[in-house]
Amino acid sequence: MYKRQLVGLIRVFSGFRRRALTWPRDSELLRRALPGLPRLFEEAENEQEIFGALRVLVERARFDFIEVEDVSASPATLAYRWPEAETRADTFHVTGVFAIGTEAKARAMLRVGWVSQVGDIRPEIEVMLQIVTDMVELHLTRVKSGLAPHPVLKTAPRTEAAASPAALARHTGS
Repeated sequence: MYKRQLVGLIRVFSGFRRRALTWPRDSELLRRALPGLPRLFEEAENEQEIFGALRVLVERARFDFIEVEDVSASPATLAYRWPEAETRADTFHVTGVFAIGTEAKARAMLRVGWVSQVGDIRPEIEVMLQIVTDMVELHLTRVKSGLAPHPVLKTAPRTEAAASPAALARHTGS
């Protein structure tokens, strides 16, 4: 009898102790903006339509701006920018910068700015924006954009003879 009551009490109080996952406003807006983004990128047939998908992201996540900077030449040039809203004085403005592709192969950078109550980029936002950057990379490569990362050069497989002098000696009979 007591066992059932104890189990009942544990269930009741554990329900009160459970904490719902609540995200800060900027994180929640970005999280809600992501589900439709892959389809927009997949439907894009050129670089401008990919930029159009980024514009939708800015609007849905209520970012201040998003831009793609071409860093393949010196000096770097702005390839795309969706307007910057005025920064409010009572909050902190933060900017995240992400290489499109690996740092060594990147021809462009994605820069996103928004207002944050904490003045820093939250880890969950950084992860979500890196996923967006990876999608941008994939689709810029697909449409053969000049902003896509430098291609990875495929090398010819090494033959055993080229691998070592001992293997070469075995094949030549030396």
